Amino acid sequence: MSETTPLGSIADVTTRSLTAYRFYEQGLRAFYANDYRSALPLFEAALKEDSTFAMAAYYAAVAAETDPRLRLARFGLAARLATRTTDRERLTILAHEAYLASSPALRPLAETLSVRYPDEVEGYYFMGLSLMQDGEFMRAIAPLNRAVSMDSLGLDGERARCLGCDALRQVVSSYQLADSLSAAERETRRWIRLQPRSPVPWHTLAEVLSQSGRTTEALAALDREATFDAGQREAERLLNLAVHRMYAGNYDQVDRLLEGELESGSPFREKTALWYRSISLRAQGRLNDALVDSRRHRALATADYPKVRIPQRGSAPTEAVGEAEVLYEMGRYRAAAALFDSISRWAVGDEAPSHLAHARAWYMTHAARALAAAGDTVGLVARIDTVQALGPQSSLARDRRLHHYVRGLLLAARGQDAAAADELERAVFSWSFGYTQTNMALAKVLLRLGRPKDAIAALRPALHGSVEASNFYVPRTDIHEMLAQAWAAVGDPAARDSARAHYAFVARAWARADSSFAARRARVEAGSKD
Repeated sequence: MSETTPLGSIADVTTRSLTAYRFYEQGLRAFYANDYRSALPLFEAALKEDSTFAMAAYYAAVAAETDPRLRLARFGLAARLATRTTDRERLTILAHEAYLASSPALRPLAETLSVRYPDEVEGYYFMGLSLMQDGEFMRAIAPLNRAVSMDSLGLDGERARCLGCDALRQVVSSYQLADSLSAAERETRRWIRLQPRSPVPWHTLAEVLSQSGRTTEALAALDREATFDAGQREAERLLNLAVHRMYAGNYDQVDRLLEGELESGSPFREKTALWYRSISLRAQGRLNDALVDSRRHRALATADYPKVRIPQRGSAPTEAVGEAEVLYEMGRYRAAAALFDSISRWAVGDEAPSHLAHARAWYMTHAARALAAAGDTVGLVARIDTVQALGPQSSLARDRRLHHYVRGLLLAARGQDAAAADELERAVFSWSFGYTQTNMALAKVLLRLGRPKDAIAALRPALHGSVEASNFYVPRTDIHEMLAQAWAAVGDPAARDSARAHYAFVARAWARADSSFAARRARVEAGSKD
């Protein structure tokens, strides 16, 4: 093979450097083995060899998932270099950037890719992502499956790049968002059949099984993942185990697994462990300890920011969200609202306007929730119009519906429960992977309206969400507690059995809860015995 004659798909990625292409191809192989840590330096090496290599910058951005500043910088570079690439590369880069920036430009870019390149995978893949962001989960499945069927070479491992693999993951996600875990499991097992030696679908299967309440099977899937991923670091394996133990409510085991990470001497590992342990501690009612962990997490994260990039307008970094959530759960609503509002103003300078609008709407909504809990309806009124104006600037249907949630809180505070229920239902993006506080607020209103079965229907899917995402804003024990109340309100013998089971789960979790939980814990323990 000649050192000066590019072969195969090198022509598709517009670099004249064979050395750069080789780094790029190695990076793609690591990337699609779910090894982003190894992939990123390879993409960076490709860029060093060819500073105009747009696709290397693009994949460096995608791989830099734990470094938001590098990700923004590399996406910015890829977008600037996109004019030097082929039309297909340019559209692909801009579509992915639009997806990550929650930009409404995603849909037209996906449509353009599909029309101009109907025999290529990218248009169908990004169309599926666009439909998912728009809340059309079931409609997204057809274009995503089209992408899977078109990318047989990627699935077979005959080329490094594998959009079909990404599309399979998004098919599973579509079913998760639609709260169809049986279908998500079926599609994950199809993925395993298509890629029997890949660790990634086994990791995804473990997630789906834990969300279905099948912990033993989930742990077995993690073991299978490990057999195909010999390079997985011990820290990642322990973290995965901790997350799955959290789904099951085995919080003592979670804390033991994370304790070693906290003593690892690695700031990154400590920061990650603090994030997950604070979630565990909140579920246990140990809010004083959770506040300590969330503040340590924030301090470690803030230390990573270059001083010149920290905004000078009194805003708090997004990593302060854990601290704000603990303050809310402690009943320190004014402090929580102030911190959420501060986070909504955070920017490092490279964000797209759509991303800033998305973040501002999201964190202002959290602040509104805290103000509602504090009884401040004036503050709620002031935020409704702002959140409603910000929503359409984002491609996420969730953001466009948040104002219904804030309006629902206002109506509930005014005693207009029937109208509040209507608004809160309009706020729902996904019953299982949306904003779980919406499920909780709706359930409270429905219980007051004497509709406990409807409250149960709103709450059940919330336990199918992700512990570090949709379930982050409501401890899973709180969901169990409210489900217990709803089942008790139904009142028949079978319902009372269900109520006792949920109360018993909460009682076990709160065995070492703070003294501020004493009254709630007493009610829960009594309910578990009734």
